Amino acid sequence: MMEGELDQLSSNLRGEVAVVRVNVDRHHDLARHYGISSIPRLMLFRHGQVVADRVGYVDRQQLQQWIASNTKN
Repeated sequence: MMEGELDQLSSNLRGEVAVVRVNVDRHHDLARHYGISSIPRLMLFRHGQVVADRVGYVDRQQLQQWIASNTKN
């Protein structure tokens, strides 16, 4: 369900936000490193550091609000 929301978000925020998907079945070490036990798991990075994360489905509007509220200078 998140695929469409993430695709649209990526298109709307092109140049501002990079949307990266990780297949946790293929990248066990990365999933373990970040403690991912449920999907979808959304993590927001800024300058290489996790600034926010959440688990579960959210729609595009909620995603945009979540990003905006966690990326203010």
